[in-house]
Amino acid sequence: MKKVYIWPFALRISHFIMIISFFGAYFSEGFIHAFFGSLFGALVILRIIWGFVGTKYSRFKDFELKGLFAYLKSVLQAKHQNFIGHNPASSLFVLVMLGVSVFLVVLGYLASGSEEGVGYFAFMLENYSSFAWIKDAHEVLANALLAIVCLHICGAFLDCVLNKAAASKSMINGYKNSYENVEFHKFHRLFSAFWLLGILLSAFYLLSPKNTLFALGLQPVDYKAQNSDFAHECAQCHTLYAPFMQTSDKHEKIMANLENHFGDDASIDDETNKKILEFLRQNSAEKSNSKWAIKFAKNDDIAITSSPFWQKAHESLDKEIFKRDKIKSKANCAACHENIEKGLISKALIKYEAIK
Repeated sequence: MKKVYIWPFALRISHFIMIISFFGAYFSEGFIHAFFGSLFGALVILRIIWGFVGTKYSRFKDFELKGLFAYLKSVLQAKHQNFIGHNPASSLFVLVMLGVSVFLVVLGYLASGSEEGVGYFAFMLENYSSFAWIKDAHEVLANALLAIVCLHICGAFLDCVLNKAAASKSMINGYKNSYENVEFHKFHRLFSAFWLLGILLSAFYLLSPKNTLFALGLQPVDYKAQNSDFAHECAQCHTLYAPFMQTSDKHEKIMANLENHFGDDASIDDETNKKILEFLRQNSAEKSNSKWAIKFAKNDDIAITSSPFWQKAHESLDKEIFKRDKIKSKANCAACHENIEKGLISKALIKYEAIK
């Protein structure tokens, strides 16, 4: 038996970057979460391809899936067994991890579209009631993968005890003891180079401002063009709130008491009032199936900042932020949300510098 090079550098470095990417995505949110999650997805795709075209022991057809229970029994009995490639347990873990990872990443992109109107699935936000389950499913799979990864790490520690870290060391230096050599053809070397290049290009693309995966996929609404009276009268005193941020009955209550509009007299003539109210009714929360409309509709008060959706979204912020000169009030949504006056409330448009 001799030392044989079985795990190429591209596979090994990808293995560790996958671990970093997964935990980076799991313990973050916003852009950082999307970056690590997307990088993780790219690495999963490359590993799956390698599973079909790679070298011996890396290919799925070479995985040792038979004898799983016998192997686990030997582990419990602390008996040493030598496997050149993956043992039955690690073979199963790799296949399950890759399978769960694929669904996890796909659901992540779907959730970005349905929850924030970001990426190629942004259209799903406008039919949110049909896709509200996606975020929860994504989180369930993330927790499931975390459990699988932790078990995999425990397996590595167990390898240290039973096999003097033979498998773990091989993922660092690429070598294991074997009676036969593993052939690396020219194609394998070329693919390994492509693999490394793919990791770098993926990272650069994800960090690029032109990255369409994280781009807002919704179009702003020109309320001035739709109803100039609404845009003119409402924007004179406060942020121009999108009509879908209130239900029809709340709009009616507000428009019927403009002489005492949150402590100010915002009275307008009856004809203009009727025109604006009709526009608000036609575009109120119950007329839309978007996430934002559905969330804001669950409000018992006419004040938008009293809605459970608004309060949950801002609960982590220091209350002193709203007293800053550039913000001044909780109602001044435009101070932190770009294009909110055009009907867009995505996290992708938050001006984070305003709340630092």
